[in-house]
Amino acid sequence: MRTIILLIAWLSLSAPALSQNLVAHYPFDGNANDQSGNAINPTYVGSGVSLTTDRFGNANKAYNFNGAVGSYMRMPAGSLPTANRTVSLWFNAASVTNRPFLLAYGGQGFLGYGTSFLMALNASGCGCYQTQAHYNTNRVSYSYGSFLLNQWIHWVVTISGNTTKMYVNGKLVANVPGSFIRNTFVSGKELSIGVMVNAAGVAPYTDVNGNYFQGKLDDIRIYDNAMTAGQVQNLYNSAKGMNLAAYYPFNGNANDESGNAINPTYIGSGVTLTPDRFGIAGKAYNFNGAAGSYMRMPADLLPKTNRTISLWFNVPDVTNRPGLLGYGGDGSCGTTFFMALNLSGKGQYNVQGHCLKNAAAYTWSTAPVNSWNHWVMTINGNEQKIYVNGKLKSTTNTFSSNTVVAGKDFALGVITYVNGAAPYTDMNVGYLKGKLDDIRIYDAALTDEQVGQLYKNEVSLNMPGLKFN
Repeated sequence: MRTIILLIAWLSLSAPALSQNLVAHYPFDGNANDQSGNAINPTYVGSGVSLTTDRFGNANKAYNFNGAVGSYMRMPAGSLPTANRTVSLWFNAASVTNRPFLLAYGGQGFLGYGTSFLMALNASGCGCYQTQAHYNTNRVSYSYGSFLLNQWIHWVVTISGNTTKMYVNGKLVANVPGSFIRNTFVSGKELSIGVMVNAAGVAPYTDVNGNYFQGKLDDIRIYDNAMTAGQVQNLYNSAKGMNLAAYYPFNGNANDESGNAINPTYIGSGVTLTPDRFGIAGKAYNFNGAAGSYMRMPADLLPKTNRTISLWFNVPDVTNRPGLLGYGGDGSCGTTFFMALNLSGKGQYNVQGHCLKNAAAYTWSTAPVNSWNHWVMTINGNEQKIYVNGKLKSTTNTFSSNTVVAGKDFALGVITYVNGAAPYTDMNVGYLKGKLDDIRIYDAALTDEQVGQLYKNEVSLNMPGLKFN
């Protein structure tokens, strides 16, 4: 498996803990077997189906389907979800002119209209991503305009109640209440990959509206409940090789929900639950700025080189030069990492280690006070970026010393000392007085687009009267 289970499992993955069970998972790591633990393995793999390179260039880590008759896989569908679900896959299409079906399962024949589940490109010449059942039921589509051939694309369909949603590359593109009218019938039926099943749930089936898939498929996941938009975004990020090392949503407690259990070993008396940026009680933490008002966790599993750190903060002022987050250090300059506001009174967002090593900054024109702000920093090689509220504000090539984490501390509300122990303050940096929420740490750098999408996802619950910068 190439991802942590989070997004996660935010995903058998690496983001917040999922309320979904992974029913089937085909990572295609050298074979076509189900790796979910449920053993929903192929009963047929066609001669036109062969191992190929995946989206990372790794040999024998995906499957190519040549589009000829018989080039598909078949598995038993009896254990697959019939109502609520999430189906996630990566595909790379060589052509869509033949109206290819990528995945399908279930069905009960003519009398059971709506009892199959199908995912197709350009079905019936629609020029769209489409999920449906036979007899044109349960249909939801998203028009793609000019389709991008020979590129890896992440496609997710969720069903919750009677609502179907569709996501492409982590972005919600369709949300259709009332679209799912009949459950999928799976008992004794088949799951097919690379072609559709017929109305009675038997593979393979083609007609003028749909045919065999020509191209590559990888990382097919089927869950027994609908993911949220945030979980899908995390799945997309994680499945691109970005594992969520730690995630603190602060949903009534300070536990890490990434699946890695990087939980607090200390929470100061000045740290209390508070309303979050949506006004929901007990969903963020307030730090009162007094000595000892911080959280401490072990840093051992946190990234040492490339990373993304995303957090929300709301401070009444910055005069005490607050440290928001810090971890690591072995006594050498540059082996610590921290994020602070107004460090040394310079009116900046500051990212660096001790002794001014690995320093990156963004100078604000107006201090970010009395409002919720989203701050993201990324490291990729020696490049460091700072984003505020989804927008890139600073790019520097200043990262030159890896962070040392083994046996060291990770702190929220203050920074660590040069030897990696928390807490540390001096005349240049103090304790945080203010609120923190939704802290995420990835082991790779998100792109500009992904950071922007993360910001959009995390303000999606915005309500009238809320103040965001």
